[in-house]
Amino acid sequence: MSLIAREPENASGDFTPAPEGTHIGVCCLVADVGTQDGEFGKKDQVILSWLLPDHPIGEEQLPMSTSRRYTNSLHERATLRQHLEAWRGKSFSDEELAGFDLRKIAGKPCTVSIIHKKRDDGRVYDKVNGVAQVPKSVKVDTKDVTPVTWEVEKAIAGEHPWDAVPKWVQNVAKESEQYKASQGIAQTVREETEASTAPSDDKEEDDIPF
Repeated sequence: MSLIAREPENASGDFTPAPEGTHIGVCCLVADVGTQDGEFGKKDQVILSWLLPDHPIGEEQLPMSTSRRYTNSLHERATLRQHLEAWRGKSFSDEELAGFDLRKIAGKPCTVSIIHKKRDDGRVYDKVNGVAQVPKSVKVDTKDVTPVTWEVEKAIAGEHPWDAVPKWVQNVAKESEQYKASQGIAQTVREETEASTAPSDDKEEDDIPF
């Protein structure tokens, strides 16, 4: 999806981060990128992306976007839960905490608070520091946004196309346990197939907005 552009893939340093401050955003991507290694061990992770319609960029004046990777958890201290509840303007019920479908937020508007951070190489990037409800007096036009929901396991199984998400999201997903396991399994299947078809010595043959 061409409107979702996040982590810079070039080395020229010409990536333009989304501006700091609070902006109107529309959720354009909900991606399950599988189980990832992190600072606190292996965690299931999701990536959310928002288009920023008030900040067009480039010759075609397409909206900028911003993204954040979250641990896929609704624990009371989880950032994902804090951001979603602020976005909803309401706490999750016990029933919702037992299993909330993140696909519900795709295409929904919100306000996105962005701060700038600096990488080790000196490049500046934007970080989503908070998400909240859009004020009732503000009307957000979402009709031109076609949101994408995507899961790495369905991509592995051929049910979701890999190119439905940006290259950088694909690269994150390919670091997941699920993808690596699938490649190991695929290699095993290839080796077994090759062994079974090789000739032997005797010549045989993935008002609350949501």
